[in-house]
Amino acid sequence: MTLLTKNRFENLANERSRYCTSIYIPTERGGNNKKNKLRLKNKLVAIEVQLSQLGMKTKEVDKYLEPLNKLLEDSDLWRHLSDALIIFRNTNDFNYTTLPLDVEEMSIVSDRYYLLPLLSMFNENATFYLLVLSQKHNRLYEATKNEISEYITENVLPEKLEDTVGKDVKQKSLQFRSGQSQGGLGLYHGKGEGKDDKKKEIIKYLKDVDKGLKELMEGNDAPLVVASVDYIFSLFKEVSGYKNIYPVHVSGNYDESDILLVHEKACEVLQPFFEKERVLDKEKYSSDHDKVIFDIKALYKAANAGRIDTLFVQKGEFVWGKAEPELGKIQVHEEKEALDNCLLDAVARQTFLKGGTVFREEISGMPEHNSPAGAILRY
Repeated sequence: MTLLTKNRFENLANERSRYCTSIYIPTERGGNNKKNKLRLKNKLVAIEVQLSQLGMKTKEVDKYLEPLNKLLEDSDLWRHLSDALIIFRNTNDFNYTTLPLDVEEMSIVSDRYYLLPLLSMFNENATFYLLVLSQKHNRLYEATKNEISEYITENVLPEKLEDTVGKDVKQKSLQFRSGQSQGGLGLYHGKGEGKDDKKKEIIKYLKDVDKGLKELMEGNDAPLVVASVDYIFSLFKEVSGYKNIYPVHVSGNYDESDILLVHEKACEVLQPFFEKERVLDKEKYSSDHDKVIFDIKALYKAANAGRIDTLFVQKGEFVWGKAEPELGKIQVHEEKEALDNCLLDAVARQTFLKGGTVFREEISGMPEHNSPAGAILRY
């Protein structure tokens, strides 16, 4: 999995070519790869037809599709799927990614990439912290849904249990005491004391972790998601004074795990937290009618002028046409014509690139049910 950064999105948004292909395929994690591959094969057949209709010669089509066909044999890709496989291709560029994103199956050839589905990754962009915690290794990260970076915690947080209790960590549940009984057997003391000592060591370690967190995160009120085994998380909650530990943790041992996979799990846990912003924006849409627009041409002009604060776009909807913003011309077509763009996509990308927020909604969640899009203006 690759994180989708804003910089990467901007690079895709700036691509212009006569043959920009965008493919979106919903996939199953650890599921039926035969079914996933068949979806891709069908999309490649559809792309071949579109390219031929646009005048590309057979040899050019074969060369263009070559890297896409090779994906069908990429065993590493099919072993590490997320919820969506997304592919972008033009005559000079080819890239693909897997993302934890709900997408509709589709393929489009135009003079720019179709990016609207990707914007769902950016409307839940609040900051949170991720603590990967265990007795052997802990790491602290600052993250959003699309970015993650590791905190430098040297000399502030203990990296492992040994940093707190020393290298002579007690491992046995029964502690041997020198001397012998009358029968010549070794003497042991305190049934269960070794287990109790081990728990005391862990608690001491977790208190040191908590102390370091307070120093590193003083003044922050963002939620802290803990990735750890259940026992460690339970103890950490008991000893920690950090008020914003998220009540649900990422359960498991992640000492050797790819941090991007842990990050994805943390985002799933935090979904209710991310949803808060969406709810607030819908309330604002409903209460401020003077700044609400939903006509596609008005939306396009407002987006290019940087006037849209929040945009709602209905999932699965397309408005085809061509636009020349420098000339102020916008054509809307009933059906898709050759190299047409989706004007909803154009409005959404400009809204986002100029600092606005974009929400993709089912029709039941749209503030304005009679239009495929609606926006709250800044002014």
